[in-house]
Amino acid sequence: MDTHGFRILDQIRAVHPHVASVPMDEATLLAHLDAWGSEPSPPRAELTRLTTEESALYAARAVTPVDRPSASSRS
Repeated sequence: MDTHGFRILDQIRAVHPHVASVPMDEATLLAHLDAWGSEPSPPRAELTRLTTEESALYAARAVTPVDRPSASSRS
């Protein structure tokens, strides 16, 4: 789950405003550490159709690139 996924969700909601995400939340992100990749230059677009929780996570990802944490930081 990266900033591009939030951007896609925002664009879909422009046409279908009642679309619900399949969880785009921090708990889901952290539960799937093994699937993390690198996002060295995340976009910083204003996404107006995200929920409050989605917007907060998007903003955090836009400031801090999503990257797989080292094994020592997971303990």
